Amino acid sequence: MKVGIVGLGQIGGSLALALKKTGKYRITGMDISEEIREAISGKIDGVTENYGELKNFSEIVILAVPVREIKKLLGIFRDFSGIVMDTGSTKVEVMEEARKYGFRFVGGHPLAGTEKIGPESWSSSLFQGTPFFLTGNLRKKDRVVVENLVRDTGANPVWIEPEIHDRIMAYTSHMPYVLALALTHLSSKFSRFWGPGIKSTTRLAAQNPEMALDILFTNRKNIEDALQDFSNVLMELKILMRDPEELRKFLEEIYRKRREVDGSG
Repeated sequence: MKVGIVGLGQIGGSLALALKKTGKYRITGMDISEEIREAISGKIDGVTENYGELKNFSEIVILAVPVREIKKLLGIFRDFSGIVMDTGSTKVEVMEEARKYGFRFVGGHPLAGTEKIGPESWSSSLFQGTPFFLTGNLRKKDRVVVENLVRDTGANPVWIEPEIHDRIMAYTSHMPYVLALALTHLSSKFSRFWGPGIKSTTRLAAQNPEMALDILFTNRKNIEDALQDFSNVLMELKILMRDPEELRKFLEEIYRKRREVDGSG
């Protein structure tokens, strides 16, 4: 199957390598960076700077660029006969835009990634064992194609409504990023004394700013709700710190919940 990938950052580049590794796909990539195009040219079947060439080559096109860029690019593929898929971290606005064109579109979001950037961030095993969210009203035949593609990356396809996806991400991904920003801002003057705790807690602050900007703007309401809930918990914790026994109960409860996440509870 012929797959075109627009945007060869960590997600797009890793998708290209993961799919190519299976031997089932021919991959053509597209990126605005000449350095990126040169770095991947020997690892996939082709590189282009022309959307027309990409459409003529591909049966599936994956848009692996920031969310607001995805929305702009959808119009370019309005006449594309194949399947168009995105990998953006928010889904409601992208799905609303895609409905205007009526083409074969599926919203996607792999729960994978690190703070690395450029070619060194690419990994054919990046998606191994991770959930890969999918949303959209595809016909059964197209759903099978997309699910097989996701499984071929090593990920597990999970179908979800866009509104539910964005709310979950606000609490589990987007709010943690905002908190990492705040912690970095507040403690950067002491950075020479940073230990493993603050370094690991603020790791998300090293994300690509352009990607992060789109996430914050396209999921703003859900993130605001999550931050309000977080603020309420902080106030509760502030009060508990005056009572050692109540504080102990709270700490033990959170300790148990966190270990349950790792399967060690």
